[in-house]
Amino acid sequence: MKKTTILTTVLVILSLGLSAQVGINADGSSPDGSAMLDVKSSDKGMLVPRMTTAQRTAIASPATGLFVFDSTTGSFWFYGGSAWNELISDAKPADLIADADNDTKIQVEESADEDIIRFDIGGTESFVLSQNAAGYSMFENNAFKNATLFGAGAGVNQSTATTNTFFGS
Repeated sequence: MKKTTILTTVLVILSLGLSAQVGINADGSSPDGSAMLDVKSSDKGMLVPRMTTAQRTAIASPATGLFVFDSTTGSFWFYGGSAWNELISDAKPADLIADADNDTKIQVEESADEDIIRFDIGGTESFVLSQNAAGYSMFENNAFKNATLFGAGAGVNQSTATTNTFFGS
Protein backbone atom coordinates (compact mmCIF):
# COMPACT_ATOMS: atom_id res chain seq x y z
CA MET A 1 0.00 0.00 0.00
CA LYS A 2 2.84 2.36 0.90
CA LYS A 3 4.62 1.66 -2.41
CA THR A 4 1.42 2.33 -4.37
CA THR A 5 0.92 5.69 -2.61
CA ILE A 6 4.51 6.74 -3.27
CA LEU A 7 4.28 5.62 -6.91
CA THR A 8 0.97 7.46 -7.37
CA THR A 9 2.42 10.62 -5.78
CA VAL A 10 5.50 10.50 -8.07
CA LEU A 11 3.31 10.00 -11.16
CA VAL A 12 1.06 12.92 -10.18
CA ILE A 13 4.08 15.19 -9.63
CA LEU A 14 5.60 14.14 -12.97
CA SER A 15 2.34 14.62 -14.83
CA LEU A 16 1.91 18.10 -13.35
CA GLY A 17 5.44 19.01 -14.38
CA LEU A 18 4.92 17.76 -17.95
CA SER A 19 1.65 19.57 -18.61
CA ALA A 20 2.36 23.08 -17.38
CA GLN A 21 -0.10 24.67 -19.77
CA VAL A 22 -2.66 27.28 -18.83
CA GLY A 23 -6.03 27.73 -20.46
CA ILE A 24 -8.05 30.87 -19.73
CA ASN A 25 -11.60 30.57 -21.01
CA ALA A 26 -15.23 30.47 -20.00
CA ASP A 27 -16.00 27.04 -21.49
CA GLY A 28 -13.56 24.95 -19.42
CA SER A 29 -11.72 23.61 -22.48
CA SER A 30 -8.13 22.43 -22.27
CA PRO A 31 -5.37 24.61 -23.73
CA ASP A 32 -4.16 23.85 -27.24
CA GLY A 33 -1.30 21.35 -27.16
CA SER A 34 1.08 23.74 -28.91
CA ALA A 35 0.54 26.63 -26.49
CA MET A 36 1.80 27.34 -22.99
CA LEU A 37 -0.96 29.96 -22.59
CA ASP A 38 -4.25 29.64 -24.45
CA VAL A 39 -6.67 32.56 -24.01
CA LYS A 40 -10.09 32.00 -25.55
CA SER A 41 -13.03 34.42 -25.72
CA SER A 42 -15.65 35.51 -28.20
CA ASP A 43 -16.51 38.79 -26.48
CA LYS A 44 -13.36 40.03 -24.68
CA GLY A 45 -9.74 40.77 -25.58
CA MET A 46 -6.39 40.29 -23.93
CA LEU A 47 -4.72 43.29 -22.30
CA VAL A 48 -0.92 43.37 -22.41
CA PRO A 49 1.21 45.60 -20.16
CA ARG A 50 0.84 49.31 -20.99
CA MET A 51 3.61 51.83 -20.39
CA THR A 52 5.14 55.03 -21.71
CA THR A 53 8.14 55.04 -24.05
CA ALA A 54 10.36 56.12 -21.16
CA GLN A 55 9.15 53.20 -19.06
CA ARG A 56 9.55 50.72 -21.93
CA THR A 57 13.08 51.80 -22.80
CA ALA A 58 14.05 51.78 -19.11
CA ILE A 59 13.38 48.03 -18.77
CA ALA A 60 16.69 46.53 -17.71
CA SER A 61 17.79 43.59 -19.89
CA PRO A 62 14.45 42.92 -21.61
CA ALA A 63 13.89 39.34 -22.69
CA THR A 64 13.87 38.58 -26.40
CA GLY A 65 10.21 38.53 -27.41
CA LEU A 66 9.02 40.83 -24.60
CA PHE A 67 5.76 42.44 -25.78
CA VAL A 68 4.20 45.69 -24.50
CA PHE A 69 1.83 48.46 -25.56
CA ASP A 70 3.53 51.88 -25.61
CA SER A 71 0.98 54.53 -24.59
CA THR A 72 3.24 57.36 -25.83
CA THR A 73 3.36 56.09 -29.43
CA GLY A 74 -0.03 54.36 -29.31
CA SER A 75 1.48 51.15 -30.69
CA PHE A 76 2.68 47.67 -29.80
CA TRP A 77 6.41 46.99 -29.38
CA PHE A 78 8.48 43.83 -28.97
CA TYR A 79 12.10 43.34 -28.03
CA GLY A 80 13.92 41.44 -30.78
CA GLY A 81 17.06 40.64 -28.80
CA SER A 82 19.06 43.77 -29.57
CA ALA A 83 16.48 46.55 -30.02
CA TRP A 84 12.82 47.44 -29.55
CA ASN A 85 10.72 47.04 -32.72
CA GLU A 86 7.40 48.73 -33.34
CA LEU A 87 4.72 46.27 -34.38
CA ILE A 88 1.65 48.38 -35.11
CA SER A 89 1.12 52.11 -35.04
CA ASP A 90 -1.91 54.33 -35.51
CA ALA A 91 0.54 57.02 -36.65
CA LYS A 92 1.71 54.94 -39.62
CA PRO A 93 -1.16 53.74 -41.79
CA ALA A 94 -0.68 51.06 -44.43
CA ASP A 95 -0.16 53.71 -47.13
CA LEU A 96 2.87 55.29 -45.41
CA ILE A 97 6.55 54.36 -45.16
CA ALA A 98 8.31 56.51 -42.56
CA ASP A 99 11.31 56.76 -40.27
CA ALA A 100 11.01 56.58 -36.48
CA ASP A 101 10.20 60.28 -35.96
CA ASN A 102 7.90 60.41 -39.02
CA ASP A 103 9.68 63.38 -40.68
CA THR A 104 11.14 61.43 -43.62
CA LYS A 105 8.46 59.43 -45.39
CA ILE A 106 6.81 58.24 -48.57
CA GLN A 107 3.06 58.50 -48.55
CA VAL A 108 0.25 57.86 -51.01
CA GLU A 109 -3.05 59.65 -51.04
CA GLU A 110 -2.67 62.38 -48.45
CA SER A 111 -6.36 63.01 -49.09
CA ALA A 112 -8.96 60.66 -50.56
CA ASP A 113 -8.52 59.66 -54.22
CA GLU A 114 -5.81 62.22 -55.05
CA ASP A 115 -3.51 59.61 -56.67
CA ILE A 116 -0.27 61.35 -55.68
CA ILE A 117 2.89 59.89 -54.15
CA ARG A 118 4.69 62.33 -51.84
CA PHE A 119 8.33 62.14 -50.70
CA ASP A 120 9.08 64.09 -47.51
CA ILE A 121 12.68 64.52 -46.37
CA GLY A 122 13.39 66.00 -42.94
CA GLY A 123 9.83 67.28 -42.56
CA THR A 124 9.66 69.01 -45.96
CA GLU A 125 7.72 67.71 -48.95
CA SER A 126 10.59 67.39 -51.41
CA PHE A 127 9.22 65.44 -54.37
CA VAL A 128 5.80 64.61 -55.77
CA LEU A 129 4.96 61.93 -58.31
CA SER A 130 1.63 62.62 -59.99
CA GLN A 131 -0.09 63.05 -63.37
CA ASN A 132 -0.35 66.26 -65.35
CA ALA A 133 -3.58 67.44 -66.99
CA ALA A 134 -2.87 65.27 -70.05
CA GLY A 135 -2.56 62.17 -67.85
CA TYR A 136 1.22 61.80 -68.18
CA SER A 137 3.32 60.96 -65.14
CA MET A 138 5.43 63.80 -63.78
CA PHE A 139 8.04 63.99 -61.06
CA GLU A 140 8.15 67.40 -59.37
CA ASN A 141 10.95 68.73 -57.16
CA ASN A 142 9.30 71.01 -54.61
CA ALA A 143 12.33 71.39 -52.34
CA PHE A 144 14.65 73.21 -54.76
CA LYS A 145 12.49 75.85 -56.47
CA ASN A 146 11.20 73.39 -59.08
CA ALA A 147 14.71 72.59 -60.33
CA THR A 148 15.63 69.05 -61.32
CA LEU A 149 18.93 67.76 -59.93
CA PHE A 150 20.75 64.55 -60.84
CA GLY A 151 24.13 63.59 -59.36
CA ALA A 152 26.02 64.12 -56.12
CA GLY A 153 26.25 67.83 -55.30
CA ALA A 154 24.33 68.93 -58.41
CA GLY A 155 22.99 72.48 -57.99
CA VAL A 156 24.77 73.12 -54.67
CA ASN A 157 26.26 76.42 -55.93
CA GLN A 158 23.02 77.52 -57.59
CA SER A 159 20.95 78.54 -54.56
CA THR A 160 19.03 81.22 -56.48
CA ALA A 161 18.31 79.14 -59.59
CA THR A 162 14.73 78.21 -60.34
CA THR A 163 13.19 75.83 -62.89
CA ASN A 164 16.61 74.58 -64.06
CA THR A 165 17.97 71.12 -64.71
CA PHE A 166 21.35 70.09 -63.24
CA PHE A 167 23.26 66.94 -64.18
CA GLY A 168 26.50 65.73 -62.57
CA SER A 169 28.36 67.03 -59.60
